[in-house]
Amino acid sequence: MHVSLAEALEVRGGPLQEEEIWAVLNQSAESLQELLRKADPTALGFLISPWSLLLLPSGSVSFTDKNVSNQDLQAFTEPGALQNQSLLSISDVEKVQHSPS
Repeated sequence: MHVSLAEALEVRGGPLQEEEIWAVLNQSAESLQELLRKADPTALGFLISPWSLLLLPSGSVSFTDKNVSNQDLQAFTEPGALQNQSLLSISDVEKVQHSPS
């Protein structure tokens, strides 16, 4: 069982405390480090946002692309990647991020 950071904030009705923010950042860094150690970095094409960051009962975090909408893509994608682009899906973001420069 898990809950997205966005869902947790909605239920809570307010922001995280400073200690909680540091805990989420620490767990996120550890999770990303583990993902990068196990996988080819170019295969990691997900967007990190409050909707894609999952809080697990163990206290660790995980990432998903199942909860991300087009609006989220635009809000959490670097502006340069959005110029002259009509992003329709996460796969579109991956194409922009992995295209040769």
